[in-house]
Amino acid sequence: MTALTRPKQLESTIFLIMVWKPFPAYCDHTNDGGGWTMIFKVVGGVSPPEVGQLCKSSSAQSENVTDTLDTTKNYPSHYKNRIVMNWQVFNPQEVRVVLYENGNELISLKFNASGTNNMDWFSQVNLISSPWSDLKTATNNNKFDIIGRLLDRYFELSGPYTGCDSDTGWLVITNHPVCRGTIALPSPVSNTARRGHSHVMQIT
Repeated sequence: MTALTRPKQLESTIFLIMVWKPFPAYCDHTNDGGGWTMIFKVVGGVSPPEVGQLCKSSSAQSENVTDTLDTTKNYPSHYKNRIVMNWQVFNPQEVRVVLYENGNELISLKFNASGTNNMDWFSQVNLISSPWSDLKTATNNNKFDIIGRLLDRYFELSGPYTGCDSDTGWLVITNHPVCRGTIALPSPVSNTARRGHSHVMQIT
């Protein structure tokens, strides 16, 4: 996920940010108008720390490991820099949540981050755009939160919970399968609905 700034560089690159002392950060000047600074990244098949622990932690993760900043590689570590812990100081105006496949953007959601903290920006009220036409106006959301409704569900966008066979939603990241009969993939993994609208989710 990335937070928006507008530095002068014209190409996507790694640069130094100064918050008490400098640290490397990746800035994407290619997608959605450019100026997006990576602040947090989850890599499938990597655990610990689990996603929820990393979100709530007051510590950075692999902040000075530049290999974690390359969206074209699966470096075996999650990433979190100090911008997350200094949210109000950094004062991001927008945040994008991006899922990558082979280094390319698969889906992205954009949120208004003005006046938020590092845990409440991810909400339906703040949603600016997404690949799902029914997400912004949905009135039956059961959960739209960084910390999901059940154990080991994070960045959960779900509809009414009516049981594993008909649980509907748009997005979830999980470390362990919740429902019997689902296929457990290397943790953590994300599950997304097809572009357009919510569908029955097989939580993995």
